[in-house]
Amino acid sequence: MPARRRFLKSISSETFMCRSIFLDRALPFTEAAFRLFIDDRLRYFFPVQTLKERVCAAYSELINPSLLIYKEMETKNYKLKVVAGDPSLVRRDRKLVQIFINGRRVNDYSLMQAVEYAYTGYVPGSYHPVCFAFLEIHPELVDFNIHPAKKEVKLKDISSLRQGIIGLIAGELCKLPVQEHKLFGEGDLFREAGNAGKGEVISKGSFRNHDTHNIRETASMQAITEAGSNDPGINYQSDSVKYLGQVFGVFLIVFYGNRLYLIDQHAAHERIIFDELMKKEYSPQILLLPIDFKVTEEEEGMMEKNIPLFKGLGIGIEKKGKGSYVVNSMPEDFLLLETDELIRFLREDAGDIARIKREIMDTLACRLAVKDGDKLDEITAVELARKALKLEVPKCPHGRPIWFSLTKDELFKIVKRV
Repeated sequence: MPARRRFLKSISSETFMCRSIFLDRALPFTEAAFRLFIDDRLRYFFPVQTLKERVCAAYSELINPSLLIYKEMETKNYKLKVVAGDPSLVRRDRKLVQIFINGRRVNDYSLMQAVEYAYTGYVPGSYHPVCFAFLEIHPELVDFNIHPAKKEVKLKDISSLRQGIIGLIAGELCKLPVQEHKLFGEGDLFREAGNAGKGEVISKGSFRNHDTHNIRETASMQAITEAGSNDPGINYQSDSVKYLGQVFGVFLIVFYGNRLYLIDQHAAHERIIFDELMKKEYSPQILLLPIDFKVTEEEEGMMEKNIPLFKGLGIGIEKKGKGSYVVNSMPEDFLLLETDELIRFLREDAGDIARIKREIMDTLACRLAVKDGDKLDEITAVELARKALKLEVPKCPHGRPIWFSLTKDELFKIVKRV
């Protein structure tokens, strides 16, 4: 391939770019064999193989094959194949969130966002999943001729594609068992021990005489403590859960079932509120000041379909004119949302009512939950810990673990005590 030498980058850079192009071409065409030679040496050989095998072979140094799942689905307009990573397989970048349409890799942010949304609640917010999505779409529904390298694409019905990706991945993730989170990985055990003792630990006794005005009593937290005090099965003097105190203004320390737990008070409370909000039935409240908003021509069709669905969330919407709508009622809880936030929820990816509901509840839960630095009285802290340890999914709505635990043996190992 002819090129001017002075315009070439370093050998390693050119090799990296050639390798990337080779992998992009080889991944979707599993019915063909591919070979890549570098400096007359065979670096890659992909025989005819399955899609999952091809992905594993292409990124063998980054992916454990046992942590990948393969799923596919087909509709009248498209066929979707997905090779998705277990939620424990995460990265700091989006390098391994890849979308292929009709054999071409494309940089479509909306579809990549759909992949990441499917992992919501499983992968922490600052991380990204590993997922390869392969779409086969009827040529009349896709246009590649908007970018010289055909890396960008226009799609006729992107909403249904997004819903297909989200549904296929999320449906499989919900079947996976919940894993317990440990405080230290095997390799980090002794490195972390060197940092012990550098923070101030606040003891349980220091809260008993604390000014109650410094305790943030939200309505939802009051509900937790009231529910706990009325539960005949809960005895705050029992040995089942021992509250030891709070550390760094963030973690509750409790002893339960021969394990020491550090519970993130904000993440735990956020998850508890989120689960309650998702189950709640909402009744609308008439707004004194209705909220006007506009949608694009593309969004308008979906908005019309969604108006009855929004009613199920207690959000009353009426059409004023072409592309113009007004929110005239919504539940009292939703008043915590900023106007711009609410409009964004209603407009963004209109048609995905499940996503809209989850994001609204996620935002409300975050606003209502206790914050880092809030000091809790003992009864409130114990009840929050009890509820956190009973959660079916011990992760906050963003996917971060709620608690970590250590056994006596693990603690002995940290200090090299036999």
